Amino acid sequence: MRRAGFGVAVIVAILALSSRAGAEGPTPDATLRLTQHSFSVVVGYTWGTGALTYAKKSYPVEVGAFSVLALGIARAEATGEVFNLKKLAPMGEGQLAAFQT
Repeated sequence: MRRAGFGVAVIVAILALSSRAGAEGPTPDATLRLTQHSFSVVVGYTWGTGALTYAKKSYPVEVGAFSVLALGIARAEATGEVFNLKKLAPMGEGQLAAFQT
């Protein structure tokens, strides 16, 4: 009987936590989608492209970085929500900066 009570308590706790996880939270200001590629043999390079969707417009995004003491080839895709983004400002040559102000 004691085990059945414990099992019910676990199920109730899982249902309570899952209902909170589905609750509406703050609305994101933007969405960022990236596809990344990486190649490393001791010294490597990672590059990626994607899009930032903000105020119903899509802005192209490019990223790049060097790595040291790495080995391998990788590809990854990621999507994330952006919060507290207040404006985009031009930086020159078609580049934009994001501000939280």
